[in-house]
Amino acid sequence: MSEQKSTSRGRTFLAGRVISNYGQSSIDCIVRFRTRVTETGLLEAKQLDAIDKEVDGHIAGALAKAKAAPYPKPEALFTDVYATY
Repeated sequence: MSEQKSTSRGRTFLAGRVISNYGQSSIDCIVRFRTRVTETGLLEAKQLDAIDKEVDGHIAGALAKAKAAPYPKPEALFTDVYATY
């Protein structure tokens, strides 16, 4: 009996980003951007690392704020809903 090979692309997680198993540099636009700007000398890796750290801080702050926020009241369920049924 022959082995049946899967034709679907698997996915893995790397630093919170979904990438293809076929290689992160060809799929992940952030990795491609980082490679391009560092190879051309437009930015240094340490500058990009600083940006990543700043963004991570913004995300962590927003997440903490969202977790600390009270749940909305039931009467607010249909407030700011842009579709009608």
